[in-house]
Amino acid sequence: MLILFLAVGCASIPPQGQSVQGAWRLVSWETVFKDGTVTHPYGKTPTGFIIYEPSGWMSVQVVRDPMPPVPASGHSLIGATLEEKSAAYSAYYAYWGRYSIDASKSKVSHVLTASLLPHEVGRTYERTFSIEGDRLLLTTPPYRSGGKEAFNRLTWQRLPSELRP
Repeated sequence: MLILFLAVGCASIPPQGQSVQGAWRLVSWETVFKDGTVTHPYGKTPTGFIIYEPSGWMSVQVVRDPMPPVPASGHSLIGATLEEKSAAYSAYYAYWGRYSIDASKSKVSHVLTASLLPHEVGRTYERTFSIEGDRLLLTTPPYRSGGKEAFNRLTWQRLPSELRP
């Protein structure tokens, strides 16, 4: 999950190509433990997008691989069983809000305006970022998971301009 930082204003953002601005497709989400173990909390090939708008707004959405099955009731979760709803909720993660860049520290900060997880609203999540070619690498600060120290490493690929709205 991305860590967010409430910004009074957006810092200067580098030119396109060297900037996080734009639309990115999720390539991988890895949890890396201190002992070197790597897990994939959203599966080996999750689907997701993160979008950084020039206006300072951002949005992220991720769907687990494999995706949960369509509810037996049809297309809608309205008539789904609790198990089907739980599977859908557990396979999806999303939030949106403001972002700012501190290029001198290679940090991007997000301030959550809304999230699928209500306890995240208003939180600030900060990530270290690097851009190599058409790849954006976001890394979380260390945290504890199952009693072990870990961090998340998310790799995103810039979408070609012809695929952007």
